[in-house]
Amino acid sequence: VVAGEAAALMHVELVVRAGRWSLSVADQGGGDPEELRARIDPDGPPDLGDERGRGFFLIAQLVDRFEVERSADGLGLVFRAEKRFASDPGP
Repeated sequence: VVAGEAAALMHVELVVRAGRWSLSVADQGGGDPEELRARIDPDGPPDLGDERGRGFFLIAQLVDRFEVERSADGLGLVFRAEKRFASDPGP
């Protein structure tokens, strides 16, 4: 990803297996995982007065697991989502 003069790496991995998929997105955009964890808490509604973070709340409602942590290189964040589904949806 290139923004102006700066370039940042992004890694996206999608794994589909029988009965589930998982998605991992890592970037070098900085950020505080603790701040974002408060935004993806599926037990409470988002702050409608805040213009940021509602998308994280929506994703958390649609998947079985959604988490964020600092990337291994310390330059960004890693988001992971997982969703289970029936491997044979039937007729």
